[in-house]
Amino acid sequence: MKYQELQPIERELAEKQLLSDDIDKITDSLLRLTFHDMDWRWVQNKCINLSSHPSKEVRRTCIQCFGHIARIHGVLDLVVVLPLLMTMKEDAKLSGYVDDAIDDIEMFIDDMSLSH
Repeated sequence: MKYQELQPIERELAEKQLLSDDIDKITDSLLRLTFHDMDWRWVQNKCINLSSHPSKEVRRTCIQCFGHIARIHGVLDLVVVLPLLMTMKEDAKLSGYVDDAIDDIEMFIDDMSLSH
């Protein structure tokens, strides 16, 4: 697999793709928003809303995006995201991704006790 840099995406297009049935479009949009949209809270909320998606791939991408948001912006709404991650960790297929996201959160958010 060749690495390809993620390009920015317009919110209008991203919104359409996030509502589609195409798993690749959903995950691509989530990642592109995470890396390029400056409104971390808006992106975080998209991930929260999709964290119960039927597709494991979409749920996995949401988890990864939480870690990326922490790394890029140094902030997350921990009161909402951490309990969600703990629930998602109960799925054995996702637990390793949750551990990675929590590692990123601990590394890049200065005060884990703060709700942002």
